[in-house]
Amino acid sequence: MEQIVEQYGEYLYHVSYLYVKDRQLAEEITQDVLFKYAQQPEKFRGEAALKTYLTKIAIHRCYDELRKWKRKNLLNSWLFKKEKNQPSIEHTYIQQESYQTLLDKVLQLPLHYREVIILHYYIEEKVSLIDNIEKPAELKMHVVQPKKQLLFFRDFTILRDGVPLFKPITIDVYPNERFFIEGENGAGKSTLLKFILGVESFETSGDYRIHLPENTSIFHQNSADNVDYLAIVDELTKAEREEYWHMLRQLGIERSKFTDRTSATWSVGQAKKAFLAKALLGQNAVFAWDEVTNHLDLFVIDQLIAAIQKYEPTMIGIDHNGHYVDAIATKKIQLIKEDK
Repeated sequence: MEQIVEQYGEYLYHVSYLYVKDRQLAEEITQDVLFKYAQQPEKFRGEAALKTYLTKIAIHRCYDELRKWKRKNLLNSWLFKKEKNQPSIEHTYIQQESYQTLLDKVLQLPLHYREVIILHYYIEEKVSLIDNIEKPAELKMHVVQPKKQLLFFRDFTILRDGVPLFKPITIDVYPNERFFIEGENGAGKSTLLKFILGVESFETSGDYRIHLPENTSIFHQNSADNVDYLAIVDELTKAEREEYWHMLRQLGIERSKFTDRTSATWSVGQAKKAFLAKALLGQNAVFAWDEVTNHLDLFVIDQLIAAIQKYEPTMIGIDHNGHYVDAIATKKIQLIKEDK
């Protein structure tokens, strides 16, 4: 199933986004399609390619959502909307291919015919048609590099009831490095990060030195899951609040959400972005992030990757998104469960 997600997940997301033009909804549709396939793979009878089968399911889900919105008649304008002083994406695409007259003909077609043409070009890897519909905004990170070595571990492990949690590790982490802790579930990744951050104390074995500056941005999985937007805003100064709202807009949160007096209407993904925006505020010497990409859509993950590659912060992290980790990590360590 993991292979199917890696192979088709991003494709299904782009197809869904083409229809609904909503990042969060496209992500939810993609997850729903893959989950349903995982639950009942026997429904796929092999009469067509699996990619075609999953695409049809995704398109049906998109139409279900469009019917709920009662906006079927607006789909045409969503796909081919022209912005002021800027040609539409489709217009630019056709110009590049020297088919100006074709665009006029396509626009005159009924939706069900136009849809076939769009999907044809998309399936034939004309991905620019989709990718350019909405360019992710550039995120800014205010980075101040630490001056001292952050981590020094020599034959180090954490003990539980006197038993090593993972095989002893030896590693150094210096300023300007992006260090990621990897390992299977239960190997002690989060436990080690909590120890590094001083969140919890544990019995240990081996030598270690930890030096984290005070201005460390901490993003912890459990905290992010329980985020309260209003609580975050109330803690900020006026200047910080302006920067925070600007960051939320860059992450794709609608301005209408800023005046919410409750977080009850926020989706899991939106709540995660609210906490991420807070983690990006201010000048930070170290970014210690635990599962930051969980519940984030592909656009935001790409935004993060681009920002980290540009500003090169010092990081200590854990994340199950291999694409994200491989794109930014400069150093990794694999925790191996100690045999009991």
